[in-house]
Amino acid sequence: MNLKATTSVDVSLPLEKIAPVSDFSRLFALIYGPPKIGKSTLASTFPGALFVATEEGLRFLNVYKVSCPNWLTFREVMKQLKGEEAKQRYKTIVIDTVDLLYRWCEEFVCDVKGLAHPSDEDWGKGWAFVRDEFQTGCKYLTSEGYGVVFISHHREVETKIRGVKVVKTVPSFSNTARKIILPLVDFVFYLAPDVDAQEQEGARMIYSQNAVEYEAGSRQKYFPHVIDEVHYTALADALSMARAQELAEEASD
Repeated sequence: MNLKATTSVDVSLPLEKIAPVSDFSRLFALIYGPPKIGKSTLASTFPGALFVATEEGLRFLNVYKVSCPNWLTFREVMKQLKGEEAKQRYKTIVIDTVDLLYRWCEEFVCDVKGLAHPSDEDWGKGWAFVRDEFQTGCKYLTSEGYGVVFISHHREVETKIRGVKVVKTVPSFSNTARKIILPLVDFVFYLAPDVDAQEQEGARMIYSQNAVEYEAGSRQKYFPHVIDEVHYTALADALSMARAQELAEEASD
């Protein structure tokens, strides 16, 4: 079958390379870890943070907060974030937690489609509806020029590495949410206690490189694997230094 385009598309090829983002506040990050480790506190140090709160908490944080008890509320919040007044006030949108946001999305789709559960649709159609709705919402969120922080809890999974069974700590959201969130974010930060600082109670570390014991990651080549100051400024400084190292390497080539 010969397919003919009904309309023409005007495309111009680029004449210059795009510049890598060096402003950490414009990036997308996932922060996960055990309960009460300080995930929300870390996110609260990001500039102009607005918490879209799917669960109760934040009682000891001085932050902007909008309660989000269902998917329709999330969609309405996204609409309001398009406004110039919102963009002047907020710089970072914090989804706390993305685990529950995905659940709200699943419940919404089931209600609209008249399903008791996504698996009630044959051939995986119910799950496809959920995936498409959640993906649309997340892409809408990340397209408005805000920095975005997704917060998740953690869980342990058994996996095999070179044929050896190991237990690995990963974000606790569902596999469907995982396939959408992980490609979106620039950083996956695992926030956990510093096991080497036993004499310093409450010491924590931010891990940004994948390991056998936990999942983490960074799109930036020279971003440090471990950061011992749990604050936005430490992350921003780390990105600036990593970018400088990258530029120095490019200049020497």
